[in-house]
Amino acid sequence: MLAIVLLVVVSTAWAVLLRWTRCPGWSVVAGVAAGLVLGPTILGRVAPDLYSGVFDGGLQQSRQLDRLVSHHGAERVAAHAAGASVETIASLELRQSAAVETATRVWRDARWTHQRPQRIFVAVLAALTLAGAAAFAIPRSGHTPSIVAVVSLGAWSAALPGAIAWFMLRGIWEADVVESMLVVAAVAIGPWALTASDRDIADDAEVGGARLVQVAGRIATLIAAGLVVTSLARAHGWTGLLWAAPLAAVPLAWIVRWPAAESTRRVVNLVIVPAVAATVAVRVDVLGDLRPWPVLILVLLSTDGRWLGAFTGVQILGGRRGAGTMRLVMASTAAGPTQIVIVAIAVSTWSISTSLALALLFGAVLIEVTGPARRAVAQRLIQP
Repeated sequence: MLAIVLLVVVSTAWAVLLRWTRCPGWSVVAGVAAGLVLGPTILGRVAPDLYSGVFDGGLQQSRQLDRLVSHHGAERVAAHAAGASVETIASLELRQSAAVETATRVWRDARWTHQRPQRIFVAVLAALTLAGAAAFAIPRSGHTPSIVAVVSLGAWSAALPGAIAWFMLRGIWEADVVESMLVVAAVAIGPWALTASDRDIADDAEVGGARLVQVAGRIATLIAAGLVVTSLARAHGWTGLLWAAPLAAVPLAWIVRWPAAESTRRVVNLVIVPAVAATVAVRVDVLGDLRPWPVLILVLLSTDGRWLGAFTGVQILGGRRGAGTMRLVMASTAAGPTQIVIVAIAVSTWSISTSLALALLFGAVLIEVTGPARRAVAQRLIQP
C-alpha cells in the first residue's frame, strides 16, 4: 500500500511542478521523473533495501539466496582443498544447483506476491487512462469519415511499425513470442486524445479530418488490444485474461460520453496519467537497462513509424496531395499515454524485459515532449 501511495503522491507533485513550468508533455514526463526517483535508478542505488522492501519485494528471500550461494562457494572450496574426487564434486554441484534453483523460485514467488497490489493498481490506472480518453474525444458531428479511409489509415498506422518491430525482435534480438507481441502492441496502439491544435490541423487538412484520425486510431487500438489479450493468455493462461481486463475500457471510452468538465481533465492529467507512467519507470534502471539499439529503433517506431504508417494508409487510397496528407495524419503519433498503458501492463505481469520497457518508455516520452514541435511543423505546412 505504501508503494501505491508514494507513486500517486510523488507523480502528482511532479505533475503540478512541471505543469507550472509549462514543460512539454508534462503529464507523462512527471510520472517518469517520479518513477525514476522511486525506482532502481535512484532509490535502488541510494537505499536498495528500502526500494526492495517497498516496491520489489522478496528482500528476506533475496538475502537467504545470497547466503546460500556464499555457503555453496565455501563448500566447493573446502571440497577441493580436501582432495575430493571429481564424482564427489560433480554430485555436490548438482545438489547445490537444485538448492539454488529452489531458493530462486521462492524468491521470485515472494516478489510476485508482494507486487500483486501494484499489479491491481496498474490495472485500475490502465482502465482509467483508456476510459479517460472519452473526456477528450471529439464529439460526433454530421460528417462521417469514409470506412475505407478509416480502416486503411488505422490498419497501416499499426501494421507498419508493428511489422518492423516484429522483424527486429524475432529476427535480430531473438525475443520470445509473448514479449514481441507486447512490444508490437505498444508501438501499434492508436492515439490517446487529440489536442485542440491537433484537431484544427487535421480539420484544416481535410473536412472532418480530426474525426477521421480519431476513429482510425480506434482501429489501431483494437489491433493492439487483440495482441495484448493473446500474448497475456499465452503467457499466463486464464489469469492473463484478468490482467488484460483493463482493455475493456477501450470500447467504454467510445460508447460512454463523459462531460468533458475541467475537473475531469485535471484528474486525468494531474493524477492518472502521471501515476501510470510512474508504475513503469519505477521498474526500470536507466543505467543498467539501457540498450542503445532497442532504444533507437523503438523510439523511431513510436514516433516516425506511426506517422509513416498512417501516411501510407491514406496515400495508397489516392485523391490526396502529399502535404495535405502529412498534416492530416500528424496527430496519429499522439499515443504517449496509450503506449505507456501497454508497457505498464506488460511490466507488471513480468511479460517484457525491463530493457525493452525502458526503450518504449523513452518513445512515449519523446512523443509527448515533441508534441509542440510536431504541431509547429504541421502549422507551417498549412501555410501556402
